[in-house]
Amino acid sequence: MADGANVAQTLDEIQEDHLTCGICLERYKKPKVLSCMHTFCEHCLVSLLEKSAGKLKCPNCSAICLLEQEGIRGLKEHVHKTVSRAVVEYQSHLRDLLPHLNEKKAVLSNSICRVTDAQERVAGNMKEEIEIVKHATKEMVSTIRNKKTSVIANIEMTRGESMKQFEAQMDKLSNQREKVIEMCSHIQNVLGCKDNTKQLRLKQSTLERIETLLTLDVEVDIQEESLQVKSQADLITAVLTLTAPACISQCTIGGNVAKWLLRGCSLDIPFSTKDCIGNITTGAKNVNAVLTKPNGIKEEMQVTDNMDGTFSVTLHGNMTGTHKVSVTVGGKQIQGSPITTTVLGRGLVKTVGKYGCGILQFNNIQSMAINNDDDIVVVDTNNKRLQIITNEGKFKGIIPLEFCPLDVAVLNDNTYVVVGGDKIASISSDRQIIQYFNSEGGNLKSATISPVNGHIYALSKKWNSCVGVYTPEGKLIKWVKLKFAGDCIRFNSDNLLYNNYPNVNVYQADGTFLYNVCKEGKLDQELHNPSSLAFDKQNNMYVTSDHKVQKFNQVGTFLERIDNVEDGLNQPRGIVVTADLRIFVADGKNNCIKIFV
Repeated sequence: MADGANVAQTLDEIQEDHLTCGICLERYKKPKVLSCMHTFCEHCLVSLLEKSAGKLKCPNCSAICLLEQEGIRGLKEHVHKTVSRAVVEYQSHLRDLLPHLNEKKAVLSNSICRVTDAQERVAGNMKEEIEIVKHATKEMVSTIRNKKTSVIANIEMTRGESMKQFEAQMDKLSNQREKVIEMCSHIQNVLGCKDNTKQLRLKQSTLERIETLLTLDVEVDIQEESLQVKSQADLITAVLTLTAPACISQCTIGGNVAKWLLRGCSLDIPFSTKDCIGNITTGAKNVNAVLTKPNGIKEEMQVTDNMDGTFSVTLHGNMTGTHKVSVTVGGKQIQGSPITTTVLGRGLVKTVGKYGCGILQFNNIQSMAINNDDDIVVVDTNNKRLQIITNEGKFKGIIPLEFCPLDVAVLNDNTYVVVGGDKIASISSDRQIIQYFNSEGGNLKSATISPVNGHIYALSKKWNSCVGVYTPEGKLIKWVKLKFAGDCIRFNSDNLLYNNYPNVNVYQADGTFLYNVCKEGKLDQELHNPSSLAFDKQNNMYVTSDHKVQKFNQVGTFLERIDNVEDGLNQPRGIVVTADLRIFVADGKNNCIKIFV
C-alpha cells in the first residue's frame, strides 16, 4: 500500500510539474510549443498575443517567437506520452546505443593495452637513451678537456718568445736603474766630503760616468699588438660546430608527413640531422633509409643530401597498402622513425552508416557540407537533424531540428545555415539555434555562401527558382532570378554560382546567366538528372547524377568518373570534397555515405 501511495504521489507531481500551463496554471488544453521549446495552452497564447500587439514573447524565458501566417494555430502541437510509452521508447533508444558502447568499450580496452605496452617501451627506451646520453656526455667532456690542454699549450708556446723579450728588457732596465741609483748616492757623498783634493782628483771620472748614464737609452717602445693574445676560444667551440657528429636524439623527421597517399602519386619525406645541443650539423655519417612494402619486402631508398644538414627521401605509391619508411643515422633510428603511410587505390574506400534513427544511422540524406573543423555535416532529413561525422567517417555529434532540413551551408564563423520547407535557421557552432530568417519565398531547397562577401544564397522553388540573398545576420538584401530551374546551388572559389538543371548552369553572383557546362545524356561524360555539386581547391567540379559521380573542370570538360558500377550508388544526392581530395557521397536510397579517393 505504501508503494502504491508513493506511485500515486509521484504521478500527481509529474502532472503538476509537467502538464500544467504556465499562464492559466491549469492542465494543458490544446498545448502548443514555442520556438524556445516552452509549452502553453493555445487559447492562452491567443490571449497573450492579443495583449502584446501581435508580438509574441515567451512568459518563461522572454524569447521573441516568430509566427507563420497561420499564427498560433500554426505552432507545433505538444504531444503527451504515457509513462509506459516513454519508458518503452527510452529503452529502445538505449538498446540502439548499447552496441556502440560495447564497441567503444572494446576499443578502449585495446587502447589501454596499447598504452600500457607503449609505457613499457618508452621506459626501456628512456633508460637506454639515458645511458647513451651519459656516454655521449663523457666523450664530449673528454674531447673538450683534451682540446683545452692543446689550445692552452699552443697559447703558451706562441707567446713564449714575446715574454722572454720582455724579461730581457726588464733585466737591462733594472741594471741601468741600479747604476743611476749608485751614482746619485756617490754624488751625495761628494757633496758632503771635506777633502777638496780628493774631490778634484775624482772629478774627471765622475763627470764621465754621469755623462754616460745620462746618455743611456731608457725609453721603452711597447707596441699594442705585442700586448694582445690572439683569441683561440673558437678552437674549443669548434668541437660543437657544424662538423660535430650528429646526435640521434636530436635528429628528426620534418613536417607533418601524410598518413595516406593515392596510388600513382609520390610523397617527399624530409628529415634533418642535429648535434647534441640541437644545432643543424653536416657531420652526420651513414644516413640511410629503408622502405618496407605491404608485401614485407624491404629495399634501400635513395637519400638526397642537401649539404646543409637536411635530407629527404621519396616514397612512390606504386603499390596499395601500408608502407613503412625507417630512417637511420649511424645505424640507429631517428626521432619519428619509422613513418607509416597507406597507399590507396582510386575508388570506394569506406562506407559509413545505414538506415535508422540512431548514431551513424540515416533516413533520407539530402545533402552535406564541410565545417571549419574539417568535419562533415550531414543533412539527415527525415530524422529532422544534422549529424556531424569526422573526415574519417566517425560519429561526432547530432543537432536536432524542429523541421525537415534539405540543405546546409557553413559561414566563416562555423555557423550552420539550414534550409527546408519554409524555414531558414541559423545555428551557432555551440549548436544552439540563433534565429529563424524571414523566408518570404517558401519551398526552400538549397543554400550556399558567397566566398567574396559571405552572403547567404537560399534557393526557393515557390517563385520559379528565385534565390534570396541574405546577410549573415539574416537580413534579406534582394532576390535573384535564375534562368533555369534546379534544386541545388553552389559557389566555386571564383564566386561563380552553379545550379543543376537540366545539366549544369553557370551564373554571376547577381544571377546573370553565363553558360551551360556538361553535355546532357545518360552515358559517362554526360549528365542526366544531376542532383548535387561540389568543388575542390582547383575549382574542379564533382557532380552526382542518376547512379554515378563524375569529375569535370570548371568549364565542363570531363576528367574522370569517380565511382564504379559495382559500388552500387543508388540516387546519390549530396557530395563534398575534402582538402585532401577525399570525396564523400550521400547514397540516398541506401541511406549511407560512401567515401572515395
